[in-house]
Amino acid sequence: FRQRAERLPREAGETLRARHPELKVVAEQIPGGPMDIIPEVAKDADLLVLGSRGLGGIGGFLVGSVGMVVIAHTTTPVVLVRDATSAKAAGPVVVGVDTDKPNGTVLTFAFEEAARRGAVLKAVHGWTVPPYYAYALPAYPALAADLGGEQSEALAEVLRPWREKFPDVEVAEVS
Repeated sequence: FRQRAERLPREAGETLRARHPELKVVAEQIPGGPMDIIPEVAKDADLLVLGSRGLGGIGGFLVGSVGMVVIAHTTTPVVLVRDATSAKAAGPVVVGVDTDKPNGTVLTFAFEEAARRGAVLKAVHGWTVPPYYAYALPAYPALAADLGGEQSEALAEVLRPWREKFPDVEVAEVS
């Protein structure tokens, strides 16, 4: 077990260096559980990439993995990459957008990846009705539609510079 544990990071590092000689690859073995170690190590990273075990979809990251815990405990932008055997070649690239504090690094990455793949970029923005409006909704049903329209406009405004920079990327906005 110990020999295998020492061999895996070394071999993974060698494989990555051979495939991507332009990158600096550091492979190290750190004792501890992945749910504790990965968020800690990711603090110094610009991007954290997590892979699946081939279970397909988001379930591949959550079932039998530590992905959900790691994502919840890191402030580093996270990219989830499905196993190549379960990924659709032209599936969409999905990016979560916070319209109050958009992350330019994440948006640029998402647009670049969609452009590289020739894929649709699905920009998702979730929001909740402010509590002070919740009591007014039954009396004013159009209020929810108005608030939704405002949120859609906010998402479109955040995405505008990237749409201009990446005119060939098809963007589906979900708000």
